[in-house]
Amino acid sequence: MIVRNSYGLLYDTERVWGLIKEENTTVTKIYLRFLILFAAMPPVAAFIGATHVGWGVGVGENHRLTTESAMSASVLAYLAILAGVYFITQMTRWMAKIYGATPSLRDCFALVTYSLSPLFLAGLSAVYPILWLNVLLGMVGFSLSIKLLYTGTSVMMDLNKEQGFILASSILVAGMVTFTGVLVTIVIFWGLGLSPTIAV
Repeated sequence: MIVRNSYGLLYDTERVWGLIKEENTTVTKIYLRFLILFAAMPPVAAFIGATHVGWGVGVGENHRLTTESAMSASVLAYLAILAGVYFITQMTRWMAKIYGATPSLRDCFALVTYSLSPLFLAGLSAVYPILWLNVLLGMVGFSLSIKLLYTGTSVMMDLNKEQGFILASSILVAGMVTFTGVLVTIVIFWGLGLSPTIAV
């Protein structure tokens, strides 16, 4: 049921959020049966795309990363996704209390994790790194994730629609700040000489 929830949310959003709210599950089950699989999709796809397909700038042959370099980057990206989900979950629980809600850690974790599922699926496009296609599918995934977040917040946090909208906006900002922080960290590491290595 846990994996099916993510697909059901895309076509029957409010009803499935209600089912998730009532579901007898735990953070551990969501993590083991959903997050570790879905969070791996973008890094694994990017690894395949960077080492076997490569990307081109203008006319010319594609550039690929070395296996070791791509593996390191993919593992770090995977860990960053898992850490980011945990951080946003904690922020969600803390912010929800401002509105008088007392959500469980499971409810916050489910809200954040399932809301991100369209982005995880869109990350599969990295297996074939074409910039315009990756950006287009990324924007579609981002838009669907925002829709799920705004629809699910009031349900999962037991808030009215107005409070849910405001809280969802706060969660979105926290997510964007987290993403920006990850990008800044990557740039810092690259500046220290830990940038990916192009295969010759």
